[in-house]
Amino acid sequence: MKSTSVVKKIDPIGRITIPSELRRAINVEVKDPVELYNEKDLIILKKYEPIHTCIITGEESEKNLKLSDDVILSPTGVSILLEEIRKRF
Repeated sequence: MKSTSVVKKIDPIGRITIPSELRRAINVEVKDPVELYNEKDLIILKKYEPIHTCIITGEESEKNLKLSDDVILSPTGVSILLEEIRKRF
């Protein structure tokens, strides 16, 4: 991916404008949530992707499986669910 560099000034209340070419580069549209965090002397901006919570264990992880809009399972949740299914059927 081509790197884009732009110099911007921060306005009096701490805002900056993110140029459209940078927004396109990370697939951010108007009103999309973005995440800001720092690593050492850098400020990182990225498109926000929520971490899904397992409906069985409550674990939050990027490793969780999203099986449909409403069914999210952690690896532990999958094991628990499979054991329940084996017991009942």
